[in-house]
Amino acid sequence: MAVNKTMLFGPIGAQVEVPWPQSGMGSDVNLYTETTQLLSGEQAVYRSPVSYRTYNMSWKGTGMKLQPIVDVYSGVYGNGPYYITDSLAGVQGTNLLPAKWAASHLLAHVCNGWSDPAVTTQTLTPEGKQVTFTGSADYPDEFPNPAVVPVIPGQPLYSKVWGSRTGSAGVRVYRFKRSTGVWNWDYTLFPTVTNDAPTLLVSQTEANANDVAAVKLVPGVPTGSTLTLAHIDLAINDYRTYTPYLYGLDPALYPALTLFPGMFLFPAGPDTGTMYRSGMGTGPVQFTGNLGGKLDSAVIDRIGFSVDICEVSRDPNN
Repeated sequence: MAVNKTMLFGPIGAQVEVPWPQSGMGSDVNLYTETTQLLSGEQAVYRSPVSYRTYNMSWKGTGMKLQPIVDVYSGVYGNGPYYITDSLAGVQGTNLLPAKWAASHLLAHVCNGWSDPAVTTQTLTPEGKQVTFTGSADYPDEFPNPAVVPVIPGQPLYSKVWGSRTGSAGVRVYRFKRSTGVWNWDYTLFPTVTNDAPTLLVSQTEANANDVAAVKLVPGVPTGSTLTLAHIDLAINDYRTYTPYLYGLDPALYPALTLFPGMFLFPAGPDTGTMYRSGMGTGPVQFTGNLGGKLDSAVIDRIGFSVDICEVSRDPNN
């Protein structure tokens, strides 16, 4: 299976294919800082614990080719937030979760106090920290800001959670199917401290059928239970067989790639990656300005577009 030079952009269940922003793309990882001048003459800097991503994307092409971008921006498929699915990211076997989910202790800063989060140290994963949620009647069972990740067409999906639990707590997995148009709670991931097999959330057969559009991870902690999360992996391959790209991307190799579980993407050798993959995904995004453009040539129908996009904290639609 060759890798298309396109990405999917839009809301869950209504993503459309758009070309890669080949004429230019800027990407920043941002966080809020505030500098305070102290009376001593020194300075103190407050640094927010959680980051977010912003993008500037530019395209050039025919009006027909770029029309899907205009349609998404114009609200044809809803007012967002929207999701970006880059098939190449999946081919590389990266962790599709945003950083605050992969390094799960950061969830303590985005849960609005849900289930009394407590961050402690741990030696299980490279982050060195973990978060524990304690269920009580004062809080709903489910985490208020779930992680929603679109399924890469044609690709399976695996997940593994490191941590511990008591009672019936776990990370609930909802799946959105195009055929039904609703979210269903299909699996529960139970964290462990061992490097055991991941859970198959989307099989290769289901991926080929292209019915499962997205998965949603929701920590669930009923009253009397506890859930401790250290690290979460979500990818198209088994974390235990992950080999990262060792060299630059070579388009000539795309058709030869084996895009199934356990794949090795470049010559296997001693330089294999850690099984604890950093979260490289992007959460829901929203447009932050105008869709600026110019007409390069009316004769040959070639135009250019540029747009700013910002990762947002949550998606109220899901």
